[in-house]
Amino acid sequence: LAGFIGWVVWMLYPSLLSSYYFNPIPSDHELATSYVLSLVINCVVYVLVAALLPVAKANHEKEHLQPDSPAEEPELAIPVSDLLSLTERVLEPRVHATLARQLSGNDTGNSRQGYASQGLLVRVEKLMAGQIGHPSARLLLTAIADSQGRGFSNLVHWVEEASQSFQFNHEVLMSSVQHIQQGIVVLDQSLNMLAWNDSYLDMFNYPAGVVQVGMPIKDLLQYNARRGLLGEVGNMQEEIDKRVQYMAAGSEYKYVRKQADGRVIELNGSPLPGGGYVTTYSDITAYIKIQDQLEQAKTELEARVAHRTKQLEVAKQEADQANLSKTKFLAAAGHDLMQPFNAATLFASMLVQKTSGTELHSMSEGLLHSLNSAESLLTSLLDMTRLESGRLTVQKSHFALDDVLAGLVNEFKIIGEQKSLTLRYVPTTVKVYSDPKLLRRIIQNLLSNAVRYTESGAVLIGVRHRSADKIDIAVIDTGPGIPENQLQDIFNEFHQLDQQHNQGLGLGLTIVERISQLLVHPVRVASQTGKGTGFSITVERSFETIQRHTEVVSDKRSDSVKLLEGRRILVIENDEQISSAMEALLADWGAQVMVARTCEEALALNSIPDLMLVDYHLDHGETGINVVRHLREHWQQAVPGILNTANRHDGVRDEAREAGLLYLPKPLKPAALKRLLRQHKLL
Repeated sequence: LAGFIGWVVWMLYPSLLSSYYFNPIPSDHELATSYVLSLVINCVVYVLVAALLPVAKANHEKEHLQPDSPAEEPELAIPVSDLLSLTERVLEPRVHATLARQLSGNDTGNSRQGYASQGLLVRVEKLMAGQIGHPSARLLLTAIADSQGRGFSNLVHWVEEASQSFQFNHEVLMSSVQHIQQGIVVLDQSLNMLAWNDSYLDMFNYPAGVVQVGMPIKDLLQYNARRGLLGEVGNMQEEIDKRVQYMAAGSEYKYVRKQADGRVIELNGSPLPGGGYVTTYSDITAYIKIQDQLEQAKTELEARVAHRTKQLEVAKQEADQANLSKTKFLAAAGHDLMQPFNAATLFASMLVQKTSGTELHSMSEGLLHSLNSAESLLTSLLDMTRLESGRLTVQKSHFALDDVLAGLVNEFKIIGEQKSLTLRYVPTTVKVYSDPKLLRRIIQNLLSNAVRYTESGAVLIGVRHRSADKIDIAVIDTGPGIPENQLQDIFNEFHQLDQQHNQGLGLGLTIVERISQLLVHPVRVASQTGKGTGFSITVERSFETIQRHTEVVSDKRSDSVKLLEGRRILVIENDEQISSAMEALLADWGAQVMVARTCEEALALNSIPDLMLVDYHLDHGETGINVVRHLREHWQQAVPGILNTANRHDGVRDEAREAGLLYLPKPLKPAALKRLLRQHKLL
C-alpha cells in the first residue's frame, strides 16, 4: 500500500498533469528517482510489518504462556543456527553456502557458546543489506535477537516472504532501469553503490565484476581516475575528495564532461529523501554536434553578413563618389556654359539697344529672349544639382517682405506687358523670418510659371494673414488651370502639363517644393480647370525692428544717358569674349574701361580705377577675390568692386562679402548691373 501511494503521488499524478498541459513532462531522471523511492519505501514498510507482527505475537504468547521465564539474553545475542536459517532465506544461495562453509570451518572464531560473534553479525548485516537494505537488515537481526527462539518459525516465514517480495520489486525496478537510455547510479546513505543499469556500464566500458553492490563511490572514482575518465586535473585525489564531499552534502549538480574518445556526457545528480544519492548520465554528443554546427552556421552567416555589408558600404561609397563626381561635373559644366552665355547675353543686350527703331530690333529681342530662356534652363539644372548634393545651405534672417516682392514684380511686369498681361501687386509692410535668397527663388519660379502659362488676363501676387505669426504669399493666375488628378504630379521632376508651353525642363515646381521643404515653408496649390491656379507658401512672420533697403529701379531711362560718364572701370576677366562684351557695354555707358586677365596685367596699367568688375575663376587657379586683395594692398586704397561669377555657391557669396565685394551672378544682365550700381550709389 505504501509503495502504491508513492507511485501514485510521485509518478502517476505528475504524468496526468503533464498530459493536460498543467505541468511540464517529467524527465527520465525524475521518473527514475520517483520509481526507486517508491520501491524502497514499499520494501521498508513491508519488512517492518513482517518483522514486528511476529515479535508482537511472540511477546503476547510469552506473557500468557510463560510468565515465569528467565531473563532475556544480552542484546543481539543470536544463535548461529537461527542466523543461518535467516540468511538462508534472505541471501542468495551461493552467498549463503559460502557463509555456512566458512562458519563450519571456524566455529570458535565466529561463535560463543552457540551465539554469533559481533564481527559475524556485522558481516551478515552487510550481506543482508545488499539484498534488503541496511534498515531492514538491522530490524531483522534485532527481531530474532529479541525473540530468543520463540516464534522464530513465524519470523522466518515473514522474512522469507519479505525477501521474495523485495526480490520481486528489485527485479521490476532493475528491469525498468535497464530500459532507460540514460545511465543511472543509485548510492546509499554511506555513498556505496546500491543500484545501476547496463547503460551506465556500457557508457564507461566497465569490465565485468568491477562495479559491485556496496562498493564505495570513492573507490569507483579512483578507478575512473586511473582510466583517465575524470579528465586532466592537477591533484587527482583532491578532485575525488571534493566530488565525494559534494555528494555527501546532498547538493544537486549538473555537469558536462568531454571524454577522451570525443563523447560528451551530461551528469545530473540529486539527493534522495531519507539519504542516498542518484546520478544520471546522458550521452549528449549528437546534441553538442548539432549545437556546434549551429554555432558554425551562425559564425558563417555573420561573416557573410559582414562581407555583404562591406560590399554594400563599398557600393554606397562608389555611388556617393559617382554622385559627387556628377555634382562636380555639373558645377564645372555650368560654370563653363555660363561663360559664353554671359558674353552672348551682353552682346544681345547691346544689340537690342543699338537696333531700337530698326527692322533688326525684333530679331535682336528674340535673340535675347532665347538666351534668357537657355539661361533659365541652365540655372534650374544647377539649382537641382545643389539641392540633391545637399550643398544648398539656409541662412535665415529678419527682413521686409516687400524688399523681395517689389523687385520680382518689376522684373516680371515687363515680361507680362509683352503678353498683354496685367501683373497686380499691393505693397506690403509685413516682415518675415526666412532666407531672402531662397524665398525669392521660390516666388520667382511661381511667377515665371504663372506668366508662362497665362495667355490673357492677370497675375496677382499678394500677402494674406493666416494666423498671428504666419502669413501666406499667394500667386494667382487666370491660366488654363490644372486637373485635380494632377495636382500632386506637377511637383515631380520633368513633369509638364502643357507641351505647347514647354520652354523649360519641368523643374520649376520641383525646385519650389525642395526649397520649401528646406525652409520648412509649406506650399499649397488650388486650381480650377479653365479658370486659373493659385499657389501659396506659408512663411513665419517677424516682429523685429529692421532697416528697410529700398531699391530704386528705373530701367526706362534713355539709353543715350551716359551712366558711367568719366568713371574708370577695371574689368578682370580671363574669357576674351566676355571681357570684350563687358568692355563694349561699359564703354557704351560712358566709362573708361581697362581690361586685364591677371593681377600682373592689372598692376601694369598703372592706374587706380573707380570700380572693379572681377571674375572669380581666373587662370592658373587664381581667384578674383585674392587679386582684389592684392591690388587694394598695392594701391593702399579700398577700391569698390563687384564679383561677377557663374559660381553660385553660398561659400563664394560669403567670401565676397568678407572681402567687401558686391556679388552679381553670371550671365551679366545690364538691368541687374544698373540696379546694383544705383543701389550702392556707385554711379
